[in-house]
Amino acid sequence: MPGIDRSCLRSSLCWNCALLALALCCGAVLLWPDRAKANVYCEQTDAGIDFGTSQSGTGSIDFRCYNWEQQPITFTLCVALGTPSWPGTSAEPRLRSGSNSLAYNMHLNPAATSVWAPNNPLVQVVSMPAANGSMVTGSIPFYGRLESSETVAPGTYTGSFYNSQIGFLPNGSTVCLQRMGRYTGRNFNMTARATVTNNCIVYAGSPADLGAVPRTAANVSGSTAITVRCPSGTPYAIGLTPSNGSHAGAGQLSGTGANMDRPPYQLRSGSIAGPVWGDLTDVSSTGNGVAGTGDGTHHTHDVFVTMPSLQYEPDNYSDLVLVTLHF
Repeated sequence: MPGIDRSCLRSSLCWNCALLALALCCGAVLLWPDRAKANVYCEQTDAGIDFGTSQSGTGSIDFRCYNWEQQPITFTLCVALGTPSWPGTSAEPRLRSGSNSLAYNMHLNPAATSVWAPNNPLVQVVSMPAANGSMVTGSIPFYGRLESSETVAPGTYTGSFYNSQIGFLPNGSTVCLQRMGRYTGRNFNMTARATVTNNCIVYAGSPADLGAVPRTAANVSGSTAITVRCPSGTPYAIGLTPSNGSHAGAGQLSGTGANMDRPPYQLRSGSIAGPVWGDLTDVSSTGNGVAGTGDGTHHTHDVFVTMPSLQYEPDNYSDLVLVTLHF
C-alpha cells in the first residue's frame, strides 16, 4: 500500500495495546478492596426487672456480641445505668403510679451493698473465637430493692432508665465506654416494675413489765405499745388474744416450775381505765378491738395491762399475747 509505513503502524498499535493493558492493570490495583478491619459490636437484647409484690428482685441484661476479628479476643463488657424517669433522680430512682411514687435502687450484688452507679457499672468478661462475624450471647444479672421504710397506695408502679449504655471497660478504668477503638456498643432503655398490694405491717412492742411488787399490792398496771403501718387509705383493726384464748382480753399469768397460781389480768386500750381490748374485731366492725386507717406512716397504739390483786405465791409471772392485724 503506497504511502503507508506498515512497520510503524504495527509499532504504534502495539504501544497503544501496552498502554491500555497497563491502564487496566493499574485500574485493577486501585479498585481492589482493602483488607477488612477488625471490629466487635455488642448490643442488649433484653433488659429489665420486675419486683412483683416483693421488696427485692433480680433482673438481667441479655446481650449478644459479634466478632469480625481474625483472632480470638477477650474483653470486659460493661453496662452503665442511664437517667431515671421522673420523679426519680440519680441518687434516688422512683417508680410511679399515678400521683404516687416509690423509692428504689439497683445493685450489683444480692446483698444490696454495692449500688449500680456511673462509676460502678455492671461488668462481665467475654471471650470470643476467631471467626468472621461469629456471635456470642450472654446475660448479666443485677439486683433491685424497694425502700422498705415507705408504704404507698396499692397499684402497679413503673419506671425507666433512659439511655443506659452497653459498652467496654478499659483496663484499670471504672468508666464504661460505648466506643473503644474498634469496639462498639449502643444505648438502650431499661424498665422496672413493682406491684404494691394492701400490705400492712405490725410491730409488737417490748413486754408490759409490771415490775417487782409486794403481795399486798392491788390495782397494779403496766403498758406497752403496738405499731402499725398500712398503705394510705387502708382500714385496719387490731385484736389481742391472751394465751388462755379469752376473746375479751382477760388473761392469766403463769409462774415458774410447779407454781400453779394464775394471777388474772385485763388488756385495755386508751388508759388503765379504758375499754377492754380483745379479739372480737375486723375491718367491718371494730368490736372490742382497736381500729385505724393507714396513711403510709407508723401509727402507735398503747396497750394497758391491769391486775386487781397480787395475793399469790412470789414468783416471776408472764404470759404471751397474740396480736392479730386485720386489713
